[in-house]
Amino acid sequence: ILGSFNTLLSIIVIQLKGVDMSEDCYGFVCFLRGIGYMVGLNISNQIVNNTKNGIFTAFAMNGGLVAFSVATCAALMRRVDIDIQIYVIICSLGIICPLGFGLINFCSTIIIVKNFKESRSVVIGYVTCGAGIGGCILSPYMNYTLASLKWYNSFMVFILPYTVTLLTAGFLQTENKKDLFFLNRVKSIFHSKIKRKIKKESKTDSHIEIESLNTNKFSSDEGPHLQWKNKHFSESWLKSITKPFKYTANLFSLTLIKNSKMFVFGVFNLGGTFGMIMLLFNINKQIDSLGLKGSVTWTFFLIFGLGNTCGRIICGIIAKKYPTMPVAFNSICLLNVGIMTMGINLFRTKESILFLSALFGLCYGAFCTLIPIISVIILGVDRAEDGACFVFFNRAIGYITGLYIAGFLNNYLKITVQGLVKKS
Repeated sequence: ILGSFNTLLSIIVIQLKGVDMSEDCYGFVCFLRGIGYMVGLNISNQIVNNTKNGIFTAFAMNGGLVAFSVATCAALMRRVDIDIQIYVIICSLGIICPLGFGLINFCSTIIIVKNFKESRSVVIGYVTCGAGIGGCILSPYMNYTLASLKWYNSFMVFILPYTVTLLTAGFLQTENKKDLFFLNRVKSIFHSKIKRKIKKESKTDSHIEIESLNTNKFSSDEGPHLQWKNKHFSESWLKSITKPFKYTANLFSLTLIKNSKMFVFGVFNLGGTFGMIMLLFNINKQIDSLGLKGSVTWTFFLIFGLGNTCGRIICGIIAKKYPTMPVAFNSICLLNVGIMTMGINLFRTKESILFLSALFGLCYGAFCTLIPIISVIILGVDRAEDGACFVFFNRAIGYITGLYIAGFLNNYLKITVQGLVKKS
């Protein structure tokens, strides 16, 4: 359901108001989706770690946010013109939906990592391949709904099954199901934070200490002169400056950068996200520039979904049998992304674009499957939450900046080629 819904959103944004407008709007929506995804990830992390039934709460919030945004968008589209429709899409699909996506992606990864040990990689491949299957199988159905109905009416198809599925999954993951219907469990977030703060301060209760005891400089009627050093207030100005940075680092587990392996992995993940988004940008531009809209667009998403599904399953099986292979195999996938980016710009036929879309789907599925597996290999199961938070934060940054970098490079290369042609 989530895969088909994402496919529908991408096509609707691309077909908004011509090629030029769709590129700007698509880039801005992806920028907002990255920010919303990042915020939703942090909310999910706090809920899972600090509430009694965190998985159910996060899943319920995800279903509620997505259902609310989609229903609002579909309702407003019936009565406003095209200019206002663009703003409604940006606000609902670019901000509210990504909050829910950040909630569910984090929880799904933690559930798999905690409940499966030896077959963890295979389960990640099988579960996440549902995104590829949904985008693949439901592409003809979405094409039919968009052709026969107005596109905003097709949104309503996904609300009920999406919300019911998430609530059922969260209910099955809850140990004490009787506690689900008590509203006071949300208060445990604040209580747990206060308790942890008190314990932390009690362990390090050394704010005020004696700096020196001077027994020479006092008279008979005076006691010893004590020079007190207030450690807390003497360093308060430094803490006030660094507090926002430390809070942000702890929020998204950015302190893992101190680990050399995680630092290299974070750079690798960020670069891979750039490559994926830039390749998707180039494929969309080639389809639009060749005038291959309609059936070719749906065929592209169909083939991409097949490759995405196969890539996730194959990589999950490989990572299980060969635990040392994920890093090397991921490097090969990113190398193929660079080769495909060059191929799309060189071969501008319908057949070449569809062939490269299958390879792109295969590499994309492999990349998305192997990233959480590598973080667990480096940090271990006990720190799975920190690893997932760090990985998804990198991916959100890639979404925010990837399309803008792709647009800049595309315009720069286009100007350079035109200048060379004029000179020749």
